[in-house]
Amino acid sequence: MFFKRYPPITQEQKDKFIESFASVAAPYSGAFEAYQFLAAPRRWIVPTLSPNSTYELVKFFAGVYWMSPSDVIYDPETVIAKVEQKDYKKKNEQQQQIKQKKKSIFESLRSNKQKQNNNNKQSNDNIVLTKFSISNITSTFSSTNRTLMLSAMENMQTQIGKKFFAAPNVETVVFYGSGKLTERFATYFDDSEKGYHLWENEGIIESEFGDGTVNSASLRAPFMWRYMQQPNVLIKEYT
Repeated sequence: MFFKRYPPITQEQKDKFIESFASVAAPYSGAFEAYQFLAAPRRWIVPTLSPNSTYELVKFFAGVYWMSPSDVIYDPETVIAKVEQKDYKKKNEQQQQIKQKKKSIFESLRSNKQKQNNNNKQSNDNIVLTKFSISNITSTFSSTNRTLMLSAMENMQTQIGKKFFAAPNVETVVFYGSGKLTERFATYFDDSEKGYHLWENEGIIESEFGDGTVNSASLRAPFMWRYMQQPNVLIKEYT
Protein backbone atom coordinates (compact mmCIF):
# COMPACT_ATOMS: atom_id res chain seq x y z
CA MET A 1 0.00 0.00 0.00
CA PHE A 2 2.90 2.35 0.78
CA PHE A 3 4.52 1.62 -2.57
CA LYS A 4 1.31 2.31 -4.47
CA ARG A 5 0.70 5.59 -2.67
CA TYR A 6 4.17 7.01 -3.27
CA PRO A 7 5.10 6.29 -6.94
CA PRO A 8 8.48 8.17 -6.74
CA ILE A 9 9.90 5.14 -4.92
CA THR A 10 12.12 3.34 -7.41
CA GLN A 11 11.92 -0.34 -8.28
CA GLU A 12 15.40 -0.77 -6.79
CA GLN A 13 14.15 0.61 -3.47
CA LYS A 14 11.13 -1.67 -3.60
CA ASP A 15 13.32 -4.71 -4.24
CA LYS A 16 15.61 -3.76 -1.36
CA PHE A 17 12.64 -3.46 0.98
CA ILE A 18 11.27 -6.86 -0.01
CA GLU A 19 14.71 -8.46 0.39
CA SER A 20 15.15 -6.95 3.86
CA PHE A 21 11.66 -7.93 4.90
CA ALA A 22 12.25 -11.50 3.78
CA SER A 23 15.40 -11.77 5.89
CA VAL A 24 13.74 -10.43 9.01
CA ALA A 25 10.63 -12.54 8.52
CA ALA A 26 12.41 -15.86 7.99
CA PRO A 27 12.92 -16.75 11.68
CA TYR A 28 9.20 -16.28 12.24
CA SER A 29 8.11 -18.70 9.54
CA GLY A 30 5.48 -20.96 11.04
CA ALA A 31 5.03 -18.79 14.13
CA PHE A 32 1.56 -19.71 15.29
CA GLU A 33 1.08 -16.38 17.03
CA ALA A 34 1.19 -14.71 13.61
CA TYR A 35 -1.51 -17.07 12.37
CA GLN A 36 -3.75 -16.06 15.25
CA PHE A 37 -3.72 -12.51 13.95
CA LEU A 38 -4.89 -13.87 10.61
CA ALA A 39 -7.59 -16.18 11.88
CA ALA A 40 -9.35 -14.27 14.65
CA PRO A 41 -9.23 -11.11 16.76
CA ARG A 42 -6.95 -11.04 19.76
CA ARG A 43 -9.00 -9.27 22.39
CA TRP A 44 -5.99 -8.52 24.58
CA ILE A 45 -4.31 -6.25 22.02
CA VAL A 46 -6.49 -3.26 22.87
CA PRO A 47 -8.80 -4.33 25.74
CA THR A 48 -11.25 -1.45 25.23
CA LEU A 49 -12.00 -2.37 21.62
CA SER A 50 -14.71 -4.77 20.53
CA PRO A 51 -13.74 -7.98 18.68
CA ASN A 52 -14.85 -6.47 15.37
CA SER A 53 -12.85 -3.29 15.93
CA THR A 54 -9.82 -5.32 16.93
CA TYR A 55 -10.17 -7.44 13.80
CA GLU A 56 -10.24 -4.31 11.63
CA LEU A 57 -7.15 -3.04 13.42
CA VAL A 58 -4.95 -6.11 13.06
CA LYS A 59 -5.97 -7.56 9.71
CA PHE A 60 -3.21 -5.78 7.82
CA PHE A 61 -0.44 -6.08 10.41
CA ALA A 62 2.83 -6.82 8.68
CA GLY A 63 3.46 -9.66 11.11
CA VAL A 64 0.77 -11.79 9.53
CA TYR A 65 2.97 -12.27 6.50
CA TRP A 66 5.48 -14.16 8.59
CA MET A 67 3.30 -17.12 7.79
CA SER A 68 4.40 -17.26 4.15
CA PRO A 69 5.29 -20.79 2.95
CA SER A 70 8.79 -21.88 3.89
CA ASP A 71 10.01 -25.21 2.58
CA VAL A 72 13.41 -24.84 4.23
CA ILE A 73 12.66 -23.18 7.56
CA TYR A 74 9.35 -24.72 8.52
CA ASP A 75 7.46 -27.63 6.98
CA PRO A 76 4.57 -25.96 5.10
CA GLU A 77 2.43 -29.08 5.53
CA THR A 78 2.50 -28.96 9.33
CA VAL A 79 -1.06 -28.45 10.56
CA ILE A 80 -1.22 -25.29 12.67
CA ALA A 81 -4.98 -25.02 13.11
CA LYS A 82 -8.22 -26.83 12.49
CA VAL A 83 -11.81 -25.65 12.30
CA GLU A 84 -14.73 -27.75 13.46
CA GLN A 85 -17.93 -26.77 11.68
CA LYS A 86 -21.37 -28.33 11.95
CA ASP A 87 -22.64 -29.79 8.70
CA TYR A 88 -26.33 -28.90 8.84
CA LYS A 89 -26.96 -30.15 5.32
CA LYS A 90 -25.72 -33.62 6.20
CA LYS A 91 -27.68 -33.57 9.45
CA ASN A 92 -30.89 -32.67 7.62
CA GLU A 93 -30.29 -35.42 5.07
CA GLN A 94 -29.84 -37.94 7.86
CA GLN A 95 -33.06 -36.79 9.50
CA GLN A 96 -34.94 -37.15 6.22
CA GLN A 97 -33.61 -40.64 5.73
CA ILE A 98 -34.78 -41.60 9.20
CA LYS A 99 -38.25 -40.22 8.53
CA GLN A 100 -38.56 -42.02 5.21
CA LYS A 101 -37.39 -45.34 6.48
CA LYS A 102 -40.17 -47.65 7.55
CA LYS A 103 -39.29 -49.45 10.70
CA SER A 104 -40.95 -52.36 12.35
CA ILE A 105 -41.89 -52.15 16.04
CA PHE A 106 -38.95 -54.36 16.87
CA GLU A 107 -36.53 -52.15 14.93
CA SER A 108 -37.89 -49.06 16.63
CA LEU A 109 -37.43 -50.56 20.10
CA ARG A 110 -33.92 -51.63 19.29
CA SER A 111 -33.16 -48.23 17.84
CA ASN A 112 -34.36 -46.54 21.04
CA LYS A 113 -32.05 -48.70 23.13
CA GLN A 114 -29.11 -47.80 20.95
CA LYS A 115 -30.00 -44.15 20.62
CA GLN A 116 -28.13 -42.99 23.70
CA ASN A 117 -24.99 -44.91 22.78
CA ASN A 118 -25.00 -43.51 19.25
CA ASN A 119 -25.46 -39.85 20.17
CA ASN A 120 -21.74 -39.13 20.25
CA LYS A 121 -21.12 -40.87 16.94
CA GLN A 122 -23.94 -38.97 15.23
CA SER A 123 -22.56 -35.73 16.60
CA ASN A 124 -19.14 -36.51 15.16
CA ASP A 125 -20.66 -37.49 11.83
CA ASN A 126 -22.16 -34.01 11.56
CA ILE A 127 -18.87 -32.20 12.09
CA VAL A 128 -16.81 -31.01 9.12
CA LEU A 129 -13.12 -30.77 10.03
CA THR A 130 -10.97 -28.33 8.05
CA LYS A 131 -7.21 -28.33 8.59
CA PHE A 132 -4.98 -25.34 7.93
CA SER A 133 -1.25 -25.42 7.28
CA ILE A 134 1.08 -22.80 5.86
CA SER A 135 0.71 -24.35 2.41
CA ASN A 136 -3.04 -23.66 2.30
CA ILE A 137 -3.10 -20.64 4.59
CA THR A 138 -4.89 -18.47 2.02
CA SER A 139 -7.96 -20.65 2.45
CA THR A 140 -8.25 -19.05 5.89
CA PHE A 141 -9.47 -16.00 4.02
CA SER A 142 -11.25 -17.55 1.04
CA SER A 143 -13.37 -19.77 3.30
CA THR A 144 -14.48 -16.76 5.36
CA ASN A 145 -15.07 -14.35 2.46
CA ARG A 146 -12.25 -11.98 3.44
CA THR A 147 -11.24 -11.07 -0.10
CA LEU A 148 -9.04 -8.07 0.75
CA MET A 149 -6.89 -10.11 3.14
CA LEU A 150 -6.74 -12.96 0.61
CA SER A 151 -5.47 -10.58 -2.05
CA ALA A 152 -2.90 -9.04 0.30
CA MET A 153 -1.56 -12.43 1.41
CA GLU A 154 -1.32 -13.79 -2.13
CA ASN A 155 0.54 -10.66 -3.22
CA MET A 156 3.03 -10.94 -0.37
CA GLN A 157 3.68 -14.61 -1.13
CA THR A 158 4.36 -13.70 -4.75
CA GLN A 159 6.70 -10.87 -3.80
CA ILE A 160 8.72 -12.87 -1.30
CA GLY A 161 8.92 -16.19 -3.12
CA LYS A 162 12.33 -17.84 -2.78
CA LYS A 163 13.78 -14.55 -1.50
CA PHE A 164 12.29 -15.60 1.81
CA PHE A 165 15.52 -17.44 2.58
CA ALA A 166 17.90 -14.57 1.83
CA ALA A 167 20.44 -13.78 4.53
CA PRO A 168 20.51 -10.20 5.85
CA ASN A 169 24.17 -9.78 4.75
CA VAL A 170 25.05 -7.62 7.74
CA GLU A 171 26.62 -8.59 11.06
CA THR A 172 23.81 -10.16 13.03
CA VAL A 173 23.32 -10.97 16.69
CA VAL A 174 20.50 -13.38 17.50
CA PHE A 175 19.14 -13.88 21.02
CA TYR A 176 16.61 -16.60 21.64
CA GLY A 177 15.12 -18.48 24.54
CA SER A 178 13.94 -22.03 25.03
CA GLY A 179 12.02 -24.06 27.53
CA LYS A 180 9.03 -21.74 27.60
CA LEU A 181 5.55 -22.85 26.57
CA THR A 182 4.85 -21.48 23.10
CA GLU A 183 1.52 -21.59 21.28
CA ARG A 184 1.70 -23.89 18.28
CA PHE A 185 -1.81 -25.07 17.40
CA ALA A 186 -5.46 -24.10 17.83
CA THR A 187 -8.88 -25.62 17.31
CA TYR A 188 -11.49 -23.12 16.18
CA PHE A 189 -15.25 -23.60 16.02
CA ASP A 190 -17.62 -22.25 13.42
CA ASP A 191 -21.42 -22.44 13.54
CA SER A 192 -22.72 -20.01 10.92
CA GLU A 193 -26.30 -21.21 11.36
CA LYS A 194 -26.23 -19.78 14.88
CA GLY A 195 -24.16 -16.74 13.95
CA TYR A 196 -21.00 -18.02 15.62
CA HIS A 197 -18.07 -17.50 13.27
CA LEU A 198 -14.47 -18.61 13.16
CA TRP A 199 -13.02 -15.10 13.34
CA GLU A 200 -15.07 -14.25 16.45
CA ASN A 201 -13.34 -16.71 18.77
CA GLU A 202 -9.74 -17.32 19.76
CA GLY A 203 -10.06 -21.09 19.78
CA ILE A 204 -8.55 -23.70 22.07
CA ILE A 205 -4.77 -23.35 22.13
CA GLU A 206 -2.14 -26.10 22.41
CA SER A 207 1.49 -25.32 23.23
CA GLU A 208 4.99 -26.77 22.97
CA PHE A 209 8.38 -25.60 24.19
CA GLY A 210 9.93 -22.61 22.46
CA ASP A 211 10.82 -19.03 23.31
CA GLY A 212 7.28 -17.91 24.05
CA THR A 213 6.58 -16.60 20.54
CA VAL A 214 8.44 -18.66 17.97
CA ASN A 215 8.64 -22.45 17.85
CA SER A 216 12.01 -24.15 17.84
CA ALA A 217 11.88 -25.06 14.14
CA SER A 218 12.09 -21.38 13.21
CA LEU A 219 15.58 -21.17 14.71
CA ARG A 220 16.90 -22.88 11.59
CA ALA A 221 16.92 -19.54 9.76
CA PRO A 222 19.66 -17.72 11.71
CA PHE A 223 21.77 -20.90 11.87
CA MET A 224 21.60 -21.09 8.07
CA TRP A 225 22.69 -17.47 7.75
CA ARG A 226 26.12 -18.47 9.07
CA TYR A 227 26.73 -20.31 5.80
CA MET A 228 24.97 -17.82 3.53
CA GLN A 229 26.87 -14.59 4.28
CA GLN A 230 30.35 -13.25 5.01
CA PRO A 231 29.46 -10.99 8.01
CA ASN A 232 29.39 -12.75 11.38
CA VAL A 233 26.20 -14.25 12.77
CA LEU A 234 26.34 -14.55 16.55
CA ILE A 235 23.70 -16.70 18.26
CA LYS A 236 23.05 -16.71 21.99
CA GLU A 237 20.58 -19.04 23.70
CA TYR A 238 18.87 -18.33 27.02
CA THR A 239 17.05 -21.05 28.94
